[in-house]
Amino acid sequence: MNSLSLTSALDMVLPSHIIDAKPGSFHDSFNRFPFTFSHRLAELPIFEISNLAKISEIILASKQPEKFCCSHNSGVSAGSKFEELHPKEQVAEAILQLRESNSWIKLSALNEVIPEFDHLAKQIILELENLTGIALSEEITWCGATIFLGSPNTVVPYHLDREVNFLFQIHGVKEVNIFNQDDRSILTEEELELSCLGARQLNYNHEQQQ
Repeated sequence: MNSLSLTSALDMVLPSHIIDAKPGSFHDSFNRFPFTFSHRLAELPIFEISNLAKISEIILASKQPEKFCCSHNSGVSAGSKFEELHPKEQVAEAILQLRESNSWIKLSALNEVIPEFDHLAKQIILELENLTGIALSEEITWCGATIFLGSPNTVVPYHLDREVNFLFQIHGVKEVNIFNQDDRSILTEEELELSCLGARQLNYNHEQQQ
């Protein structure tokens, strides 16, 4: 299967803008503090569940297993380790049955496999430059478009992302707990150094979340 299977979904005209905000309004918070905003990604057919299932098959066919993850989410808590998650093999089926499949799914680097996601990512970066006043395209050395899908009540283990993330919630409701990155009682210097060596998992302390 290739992108021709998704012609109707991928042959899309992007709206004049994805993010609904005033120029410069992100300047004080971007890459410093979490903040909310509105966007129009849910209007694009490429994000419909049936098309995301087809996209997962394209990712699988690319023979790059690091670009996807599909796991059972039963019994997972914030203190769980990623290596404890049990992988699923039928990714497309898990997506199509997302309400009942008890799955957590990650499709990574879509912009490297599907050109339409590359166009979308580039438009978003241009909009962010306008909203932040920062020449992001000159500072970014790597850009990746990732989609996360989760069944109801999915829990993702407590972790640290080394890269800067800009999160768009497209469907459903997601609760995100973000800790102060400058508080060394939460994130130690040792954990920061280990993260630079590739470690993502941290030691979860439930009391810190309270």
